[in-house]
Amino acid sequence: MSEQKYIYNNGKFSKESYELDSKLDSNEVLVKPLRMLICASDLHHMRSQKDTPIVLGHEYVGRVTQVGDSASLSIGDLITSTACLHCNECKQCEAGFTNFCENRDWLGFENTGALSTLVKFKDHHLVKLPKDISLKQASLFEVASIGYQAANLIKIMECECDPIVQSSTKEILICGAGPVGLFCALAAEKLGYEVTLLEKVSTRAKKATDLGFKCLLLPEVLMSKDHHHKFNFIIDATGDVHGAGAFRYAPMLGCYRFKMVVVGKYLTDPKFEFSILNNMGATLSFMRGTPISALQSVVDEWKEDIVKWEPHLITHEYEFDEVEAAYETTSDLNSTCKIMIKVQD
Repeated sequence: MSEQKYIYNNGKFSKESYELDSKLDSNEVLVKPLRMLICASDLHHMRSQKDTPIVLGHEYVGRVTQVGDSASLSIGDLITSTACLHCNECKQCEAGFTNFCENRDWLGFENTGALSTLVKFKDHHLVKLPKDISLKQASLFEVASIGYQAANLIKIMECECDPIVQSSTKEILICGAGPVGLFCALAAEKLGYEVTLLEKVSTRAKKATDLGFKCLLLPEVLMSKDHHHKFNFIIDATGDVHGAGAFRYAPMLGCYRFKMVVVGKYLTDPKFEFSILNNMGATLSFMRGTPISALQSVVDEWKEDIVKWEPHLITHEYEFDEVEAAYETTSDLNSTCKIMIKVQD
């Protein structure tokens, strides 16, 4: 039976049939993607895509349907993965930095993605998910791991021997109250930071408040000096896919020697004078996905949080035949949070 996948090319989606060899190496598995979430990075790749067709989809839950002789998974297991399909053999992988694998493939950015009815993986790409959760809940673990990784990078950057940081409140500003920003807030709170979210869309700010976070609207923060040069730590979870991101406001909101992790992706020049950061002694770290260890930690530690948050985060659902409509809906920031596509049951 032929499988189906959606290919994005030259501004259009097309559904195509394909055959996938069922012969597996000993550590390979076949997976049927069941649910997929649209990510802002999908939109970046759609805008930058030129001549090479791509298959989107890297936030997903799938079910194992076939396993190689030595695979660690079993038929029927629910799984997910990170976007970086690592080799598990290079120096970066051996050190635990699988998101910097020297021989990686990408899920959802090249010719393999979760907008397909069958995908072949190595078993070390996958993380087994709990059985007692819904498919909607299971689809959120990958995006949650981005927030987990961002907050833990801030923790690594925190200088414990800095007397000013030690004597002050560990206040962190998280720019963007979309799904990634909310999971950054959750992770930062669990690490003991005092969290403030910054958002330009009022409905998203309200969602953050409903989940128990302090969230300020961008205009009030820019207009009030009470928030200027206040924060020791900043996470930028915006990017420029929906207009200018928050990166340019960092020198106004960060204190001297602030630490910043940039999660959001920027395709265009943020129109920023880096000399300002230099004069402030700021430290920046740019995220590139998340290692599989972070995904495993989220699966092990955050199940209750995922179950609680899912009704707040997944706002729209579409069938596999409605892919184009699903992606068109992403432009409506006022009503959307996470958009889910039902690939199959």
